Amino acid sequence: MNHTTAEPTGVTIDLFAGPGGWSEGIRRHLGITDIGIEWDRSACLTRHAAGHLTIQADVATYPTRHMAHLLRGLIASPPCTLFSSAGKGTGRRVIDLLADGIRRLFRGDDCRGEVIAAIHPVALAELREANAKKAPEKQRTDTQLEAAAGTDAACAALVMEPARWIAELLAADGILEWVALEQVPAVQPLWDVYAEELRRLGWSAWTGKLNSADYGVPQTRTRAILIASRTRTVQPPAATHYDPRRENALADIGQDSLFAPELPRWVSMAQALGWAAEQTVNTRGDRKTSGGNEFSADRPSWALTEKTRSWILHTNRGHFRADGERQLVNPESQPAPTVTTKTGEQWTLRNGNQPRAAVREADEPAPTMTFGNNAARVEWVLRNNTNANACVRAMDEPAGTLFFGHRGNDVSWVLRSGQSVAGEGRAERSQDEPAVTITGRADLCAWTQERPATTVCATNRIAPPGHRDRDPGGESQFASPETVRITVQEAAVPQSFPGDYPWQGTRTKQFEQVGNAVPPLLAAHVASAASGIPMPA
Repeated sequence: MNHTTAEPTGVTIDLFAGPGGWSEGIRRHLGITDIGIEWDRSACLTRHAAGHLTIQADVATYPTRHMAHLLRGLIASPPCTLFSSAGKGTGRRVIDLLADGIRRLFRGDDCRGEVIAAIHPVALAELREANAKKAPEKQRTDTQLEAAAGTDAACAALVMEPARWIAELLAADGILEWVALEQVPAVQPLWDVYAEELRRLGWSAWTGKLNSADYGVPQTRTRAILIASRTRTVQPPAATHYDPRRENALADIGQDSLFAPELPRWVSMAQALGWAAEQTVNTRGDRKTSGGNEFSADRPSWALTEKTRSWILHTNRGHFRADGERQLVNPESQPAPTVTTKTGEQWTLRNGNQPRAAVREADEPAPTMTFGNNAARVEWVLRNNTNANACVRAMDEPAGTLFFGHRGNDVSWVLRSGQSVAGEGRAERSQDEPAVTITGRADLCAWTQERPATTVCATNRIAPPGHRDRDPGGESQFASPETVRITVQEAAVPQSFPGDYPWQGTRTKQFEQVGNAVPPLLAAHVASAASGIPMPA
């Protein structure tokens, strides 16, 4: 539902605008059209394709004073790489330097160069330590390390840029009225410094951590937030959803009073993506040996990250193949099995052209029907017999040798999948097998049906919930067999982007944009609390 309330006279600026998380949220829900400043070309192309006004520039060098009498709102999500638990951690180790720099910037002292110079040796020491652990042929030169340390130091210092902008706009008697900042939880101490400085100037300010899932986002991304206003008292936005599995969940979000509105439960990842319920995923996958765990797909997903791994879906739960094995479908390349009518003993549908492509007979679900760049890979082919190395010919190729007599029944049509299944080549389905469900996804885990996604990162994997050792040499967040592999569009949905959002750039850059973006729905709630423009009912 789009909001029709017009923003007061003035413009909102979005620093480090990325692909448009803030922009999409405030436009869709608050009726605010902002101007984003972003450096990355792919993110700028995405913003442009989505209709968001964009200036491709470096926030750190862009002038401010000419905008003083235009800007009423300022939102910013500085780069998080050096602060997040998945990053190098340089930013976390120089918090005190950055805090001092923010205070000085608010007082008109442009100390950015000095702070960057102080961070540089810390970044260089970390890079050298990591470099020494690499094989000699993979180690970087001193010159390369010096350059990388300079980049890291400058990147860490970008968290001070909103302070420069705010101070310069106010010093020029600007009309700036509200500010909203977002970052990973480790940046909370710096947002506290921002709040102290803004209160010193007479503003109302609030800082704290908000969980995206509490605002209807199908992802448990927690972020440090600053909300500030020069004209009104600010409070954190009221939660709109709650986690039914957690004791005292409503009390934790202040919704346990007799007169509190009844809130819906968290939105699960599977619910947001339209994944079917009562599906199970085997964590061991399609292997010769037994083992692994099975999970339902009825939870919200974890926060989406940049990396994901595949699961094998039990496509016809409670039904087994003739050999006693349960039919499996790989979520990366196949949707859940479709129940089709039998069309003949000798006809099979093969879902691709790899040697081991999926084959389904007519009384089995067909293999996953892929679209886009994989659409041409789904094809009908003629298979000469049932042997593993049987001759296979596509419809536009001469048929293999056709046998008659007692071998005549071995000739069959099969459908091949568009992608490899469980690393074993493309799956096949014959006509007397049920076709796999023609859907977008099928790599379902129990936790995806029961809860929101975990934090979406710049990767095609979403890790399951749970603590893992993130210290050097510790466990990867994606090491769990419950990690789910996703497409770019599927990663964007748990971020609360529209399913048809026009991501641009390479596949890697698209995942990077999704993982780095602010969830639009969370952004709208935060901006509403800062600006005073109400969210639609």
